[in-house]
Amino acid sequence: MKGLYIHIPFCRKICTYCDFAKEVATSSKQTAYIERLLKEMDYYQNELKDVTTLYIGGGTPSVLTHQALTKIVGHLKQYLDFAQLKEATIELNPNDVDSALSALLYKLGFTRVSLGVQTFSNAQLKFLNREHREEDVEAAIKHLRTAGFYNISIDMIFALPAQTLEALDQDIEKALQLNVEHVSYYSLILEEQTPLHYLVEHKRVTMPDEDLEGAMYERVMHRLKKAGFEHYEISNFSKHNQRSKHNMVYWKNAPYIGLGAGSHGLLHDSRYHNVRSIKKYIEAVDRNGYGIQDTYPFEPLRDHLLMGLRMLEGVSLETIQQRYGVDLLKNYPKLITYMNQNLLEIVDNHLRFTKKGLMLGNDIFAIF
Repeated sequence: MKGLYIHIPFCRKICTYCDFAKEVATSSKQTAYIERLLKEMDYYQNELKDVTTLYIGGGTPSVLTHQALTKIVGHLKQYLDFAQLKEATIELNPNDVDSALSALLYKLGFTRVSLGVQTFSNAQLKFLNREHREEDVEAAIKHLRTAGFYNISIDMIFALPAQTLEALDQDIEKALQLNVEHVSYYSLILEEQTPLHYLVEHKRVTMPDEDLEGAMYERVMHRLKKAGFEHYEISNFSKHNQRSKHNMVYWKNAPYIGLGAGSHGLLHDSRYHNVRSIKKYIEAVDRNGYGIQDTYPFEPLRDHLLMGLRMLEGVSLETIQQRYGVDLLKNYPKLITYMNQNLLEIVDNHLRFTKKGLMLGNDIFAIF
């Protein structure tokens, strides 16, 4: 199992909360970036041969022209067989989706689409500086279904500024009415050096407190489970066994390649990240053939725990003993304290979060 992530760092507008590598760029800069992206593919051509999942994210991949998308995929197909991929996902903004784009993506070989919905409140969408509005989401899904897509995921956010439980209920209800196969529902993280962080620091907007955020997460879990979704990872829910196969690569600590500005990868027991600046990425690829800024040691046990505990099934104590020669509870006695506090539990010899523990995951991860 090996994944490939390709980053498209372009947007028409910058969202209030977003900290990903991205910018509003001219068409000439986009063209220059894509040329280097293809060159970076060439550098990794031997690694690409056994890729099993593909994810093109951003930024906003759907801001690219049809010709640019076709060029990227066409070049990629020199090195991997799309028909053999277990999953090929692309992120889209709802307002970019029409019948022509949907048909093109299906023809190119994508099998899964992730729509950046975030919320159905037009007022919140405007505040977040999102381009689309509520009505665009349903229209996008109709186009995608007509083209042949039957694995559609939507990204949603809760704990938005001034959001109430009643407003969250409305979002969840509208999400369920779309009848999609997968929902990623994230708590809004306040990232430094974002417009939202500035507004909060200057007390122009207020974020929900921890109690309300916890109540919202519990509401999300309850409503989606009741609707037939499997809650399989902290923020992810699937129907009809449509888990995100690409994200499972990350959570299972399998190798993956990251291409493009700001992307991360895990190859040959080493993690790496590419430069975030598009200008510096272009310079790096021209100089070296790849965009790596830095590598850092892969810590197998720590990474196994940090990623594996995100899964609701948890981590196998037997596997950890066999693979690393470690008695987990002896090495990390604080885990027993968390078990006594009903934050962790052992079920079928797997250490996993309790429902209460899911809400305090970051505190528990900090011990590793």
